[in-house]
Amino acid sequence: MSNITFISCLYKIHDNEFDNIQIMNNHIQHMLNSNLNLILFVDDYYHHFLQQFDVRPTVVVIKKHLKDVLIYQSIMDLQSSLQLPYQRNPQKDTCQYMALMNSKVEFLHLACHVVKTDYIGWIDCGIGKIFKDNTTFEKLANYQITHLNQILIPGCYDIRHISYNDLIQHIYWVFCGGFFILPIHFCHDFYQLCYKYVKSCLSKNMIFWEVNLWILIYQDYPHLFCKYVGDHNDSIISIPRHLYV
Repeated sequence: MSNITFISCLYKIHDNEFDNIQIMNNHIQHMLNSNLNLILFVDDYYHHFLQQFDVRPTVVVIKKHLKDVLIYQSIMDLQSSLQLPYQRNPQKDTCQYMALMNSKVEFLHLACHVVKTDYIGWIDCGIGKIFKDNTTFEKLANYQITHLNQILIPGCYDIRHISYNDLIQHIYWVFCGGFFILPIHFCHDFYQLCYKYVKSCLSKNMIFWEVNLWILIYQDYPHLFCKYVGDHNDSIISIPRHLYV
């Protein structure tokens, strides 16, 4: 059994969502049927939708309204005045999407009181769409993390000294975004840092993707991060060998 509990979420924020049956069957059900320790935050829509699927005992589903998620609501309260990135998909990369992506760390914070493992992590609910290896989820379900005192996170490349003006232009894949792990005792501090930087962005009347926001934190607190090379494929979970058994 793994010593990591992963957190994820499923929220219907766009009226023109993808075909939900296809998403669930192709990308999500395999994760729900794995042995991952998983806490999944959902809205009313997905809470009802999940009733038709078999969910393993290692999966806990929690219904949580987005109006009760502080980071999400802080961003949405100012949506009419916020500048969004110039180079983005206007149908997908809406203010609601930016708000939800920046709420990832808050979902970890909200789950801390029910997590029994020493480590907590984030995993995008649709991450299965980038996996080619059918055994990837089972590998994750058996990871035993050791000697980790930082935020363990993959990235496609490394760039420092990126300004707010750069970050509002387009997305940077310094961090992949869909997967990271940290010690449970550090969860609250990381949440507080993220909220602080979200508020800083809002004070400048802008908001962008969570991966861009994390770059700001990385620039100021590089010692908090343990980065490894990963991409949007199976390598995203290629944790350095000395950190797990």
